[in-house]
Amino acid sequence: MGRILVVLVGLVSIAIGAWAVADARGMASFVGITPAGPGSENEIRAMYGGLEIGLGLFLLWCAANKSTVRTGLLCVVATVGGLGIVRIAGIAMDPSQPSMQLLFATAELATTALAVIEIVRKRGT
Repeated sequence: MGRILVVLVGLVSIAIGAWAVADARGMASFVGITPAGPGSENEIRAMYGGLEIGLGLFLLWCAANKSTVRTGLLCVVATVGGLGIVRIAGIAMDPSQPSMQLLFATAELATTALAVIEIVRKRGT
C-alpha cells in the first residue's frame, strides 16, 4: 500500500505540474489566482509546474525501489502534509475561502494520514 500511495501522489504531482507548465493562466484561474503579467505566469510555471514535476519524479524514483519507499512516504508527509496544514491555517486566518480550499485540505490531510499509517505499519520491517 505504501508504494501505491507514493506512486499515486507522484503521478498526481506530475499531472498538476504539467498542467501548470502547459496552461499557467488556466491553472492559476482554477485556484483563484490572477497573474499580473508574463513574469507572474512564469512564476506559476516554475513553482506549480517545475516544483510539482520534480516532486513527482522524485516520488516515482522512491517507489521504484523497495528500500526507498519509506523515503517517499516521508516526503509525502512533509510536502503534502505541509500543504494541508498551511491551507487549514489560511482558512482559519481568512474564513471567506471558497469551499474548494477545504476540499483540497481534506484530501491533503487524508493523504498525509495514510502515509503516516504506512510509515508506522512498516516500522521495523
